[in-house]
Amino acid sequence: GNALEKNKSIKLLFLDYNNIGPEGAGCIAEALKRNPILQILNLGNNEIGDAGAIAIGESLKTNNSLIQLDLSSNEIGPEGVKKIADGLKVNRTLQHLTMYIQNNRGDNGAIEIGNALRQNKESALSHLLLGFGRVEKDIIEEMKQRVKTRFHNILNSDRKAPFNRLRLMLVGQGKAGKSATVRSLLGKPFTPEWDSTVGAD
Repeated sequence: GNALEKNKSIKLLFLDYNNIGPEGAGCIAEALKRNPILQILNLGNNEIGDAGAIAIGESLKTNNSLIQLDLSSNEIGPEGVKKIADGLKVNRTLQHLTMYIQNNRGDNGAIEIGNALRQNKESALSHLLLGFGRVEKDIIEEMKQRVKTRFHNILNSDRKAPFNRLRLMLVGQGKAGKSATVRSLLGKPFTPEWDSTVGAD
């Protein structure tokens, strides 16, 4: 937890299958409240239970860097789901959430999550996997529309916005500058000695 709180460079952290438990999840949650760097966190299969989920839910209220969170297979019950939902009511950066809700409480848990998303008009959530839980179709459609609207608003404005992931393929003739463009995007210097790559005619 302390190391994560002081982290200035790590953006992806995969801790699944690490026996973290509720106490470990609580430490991570405290660090998330003050960590402005981490974007992807996988805590799947760690038996964090309700106590761990409650702590993570609280951290979602203040964290503004996390875009992907995996809490799958963690024995999270109604209280834990409710606190995650409370966090989603105010969180504006999380885009992907995976949290397999157990079958015997899936519908109620999905309702909690759905109501949170309906209430939070600024939610960035676009990918939601709840296992047995089912969110109402109108909420799913509203999520999709928000994503489209937000994307168009960004394109039509001068303000800066995070650009988290992109698959990019550059196609062109040989010696058109494809490799140099990729290197420039990665922040690497131009190397005039490099041989030209194969192009498409």
